[in-house]
Amino acid sequence: KKIEQLQDINGSNQVNKTQDEEISFHNSRVLIIDDQLVNIIVIEKTLIHYGINADYTEYAKDGIKLASEKSYDLILMDIHMPEMDGFEAASKIKEIGIETPIIALSADVTPNSQRKAFENGMQDYLTKPFSREKLLVVLKKYLLQAVNGN
Repeated sequence: KKIEQLQDINGSNQVNKTQDEEISFHNSRVLIIDDQLVNIIVIEKTLIHYGINADYTEYAKDGIKLASEKSYDLILMDIHMPEMDGFEAASKIKEIGIETPIIALSADVTPNSQRKAFENGMQDYLTKPFSREKLLVVLKKYLLQAVNGN
């Protein structure tokens, strides 16, 4: 990674700025489905920082509806939600023919939960709490292809 050295206002302390901070996924669209508004806000702020347009909902059923009405490049979906969990929602999204990659979001790190996510059509698994850097790895993996047209 290229690192630039920046000086603060006093010119004494140096701050590192990495190339990752300059990454933009311009015009990418992401759907966030999570029943915790705090999680949505944190994820949305990160997405906006990288130039990503985000829609969100706190309910899996509404997420399925949004995914069927709009085109998204990526879906970030919590696994444990009331009424319908993320596993069932992912399965229903895939059943109606939507090919958008779905990333599971969960604090559950058990192999059983991860296996169940993949069995229900999810492409990746991000454990909570996750850092901005871990989210960026997922964004690069799935959105850079969409941005570059691959």
